[in-house]
Amino acid sequence: MHPDDRLRVKEQLQGALARGEAHGLVVRIKTAQGKSKAIEMNVGVRYGLDRAVTHLRCHIRDVTDKLRAERELRLR
Repeated sequence: MHPDDRLRVKEQLQGALARGEAHGLVVRIKTAQGKSKAIEMNVGVRYGLDRAVTHLRCHIRDVTDKLRAERELRLR
């Protein structure tokens, strides 16, 4: 994860635990091959009867090309 994104991601995940969900969190990462990618993370949390977290579900999607295309459109 990009160092500039770490605090924001931590805060978003803590918020997800408090609210039960977080959607559209975009994070910059480096792949094992050293390429930069942007991923979108959607988080869902389920709680037991004692309000303890029983499930943490994360859906992760590569949005690198989408963000590049949007940036190019803005620059035109």
